[in-house]
Amino acid sequence: MRKIGYSIVDIIDKVISIKRKVQGIYKGILQEDNVDQSIKVIANALEKEQERHIKYYDQLKYKIENTDNADIEEIDFVIYNKISYLVNEYKNKVYILNVKPKSIGEIWKIALDFEKENNALIINIQGRLVKKAVDVDSKTYKILSQMLEYEKKYIEFLKRYLN
Repeated sequence: MRKIGYSIVDIIDKVISIKRKVQGIYKGILQEDNVDQSIKVIANALEKEQERHIKYYDQLKYKIENTDNADIEEIDFVIYNKISYLVNEYKNKVYILNVKPKSIGEIWKIALDFEKENNALIINIQGRLVKKAVDVDSKTYKILSQMLEYEKKYIEFLKRYLN
């Protein structure tokens, strides 16, 4: 495989890094002594779900990297730089959060908020990659749509626990 400039693989790497940050937050909750056991059970399940997401994105990346990349578009450096900035801003925001849920409902809400913001970030990235109508037919756009669909299913799952 020849290495092109920035591509969807680089974006997937950034999404994985966000998932790892969120996973770390759930692991932190598990290590807290003064957290109710029921909250730790939920945090453990959420941490495992983040691991599943990471594996999903790793597999998606592997599939892209190990197929003919002739149709994988290179992302313009200026656009990628803006995307990178957005992702880093979001990661920094996640990193500084002091998450200490006091109830089961609160931890589900925290999880839903993380996923909604992650989804919004992917939508923002997808929007930045569309400059003309034909861009919605690009491989990159379609992969981002697939990622959004995956995240949307998880958001719907989380919403069921809040209702």
